[in-house]
Amino acid sequence: MQALKIVLISVCVALIESSWFSSDCDNVEGEFTYEKFPYIVVFKGNVDGKLRLCTGTMITEWFVLTVAHCTAGLQASNFTIYRGDLKGGGVSVEKVFQHELYVPYENDLSILKLKDLSLNVKEFAKIYGDISDLGEKGLTCSIIGFSR
Repeated sequence: MQALKIVLISVCVALIESSWFSSDCDNVEGEFTYEKFPYIVVFKGNVDGKLRLCTGTMITEWFVLTVAHCTAGLQASNFTIYRGDLKGGGVSVEKVFQHELYVPYENDLSILKLKDLSLNVKEFAKIYGDISDLGEKGLTCSIIGFSR
């Protein structure tokens, strides 16, 4: 499977709300592989005839966590989700659940429900804990996405 060149950003906070990011976070560029991050997916959308590429994280066999700025104002039918390169068959999105309080830079979360299980992902990202755990215990997370 071809690795996608993306930016890996090590941060001091959880990927739950974009307003938690701080300027103290380290930016690290690198190659992402499915061996290290088997739950990462790429989705493309058609927005007024223009291609939009975004990343997401499989959190169950049916659901992908992503950012709302990639889904804002669009219907599920605009998106196809892929694991690997964009040449193979993708999976259509059945429904987009966008955070009800989303505005740019705040509550930047969406969940995509897949139409079927043909991506065949067997490992999922674990989401747990409390935001206060991260600051006090010095835990980190990685954000994987396309840079601009």
